[in-house]
Amino acid sequence: MKAYFIICLFTVLLKPCESQHLNFQDSTRFETAYGENGNYQWIGTNQGLYFINKWKGKINFLTKDDSRLPDNYVTGIACMLNGHTYISTRKGILLWDNYAFLSISTENTRLPENHIIGLSVGSGDCLLIHTKNCGVLKAIGHCIRIFKIEKPKKNKSHLKPTGHFTKGGCPNCDAQSMLFPL
Repeated sequence: MKAYFIICLFTVLLKPCESQHLNFQDSTRFETAYGENGNYQWIGTNQGLYFINKWKGKINFLTKDDSRLPDNYVTGIACMLNGHTYISTRKGILLWDNYAFLSISTENTRLPENHIIGLSVGSGDCLLIHTKNCGVLKAIGHCIRIFKIEKPKKNKSHLKPTGHFTKGGCPNCDAQSMLFPL
């Protein structure tokens, strides 16, 4: 009886994830980023963005030509606890705010550069924006703080705040503040 219970428990624990997997028939398309929240699965590719409604099973595909996606090459996806999803590209960020898609770039915010190489979610559900030339930006409320990765004496990497950006303040990291709509 005990062996039977253990086998059943083990079988339940090994149940595969019931997420949708896309089979790209076009060999030039490949997955570059993945994210998931309560309602959607997000799959970034080198040719656009898939988002799948988990309740309806509907698959949507966005490109820069038919949406607000800044570039077809998706570099990162970050899903926040409130359902907001950020999609980064080499030419800016696309935000899903649970109702509509909004573009975030140097043209409509004080983001220091558009070339975003990735996104992640930090402690306290804050957005970390990894830029090509300006390091890691930590979005807290409506302010982005700049963090620089430094090596301490014990050879452990950590993030250390180095200042704040204003528009055009990226190369020297010497500006005072930057508003960012989140």
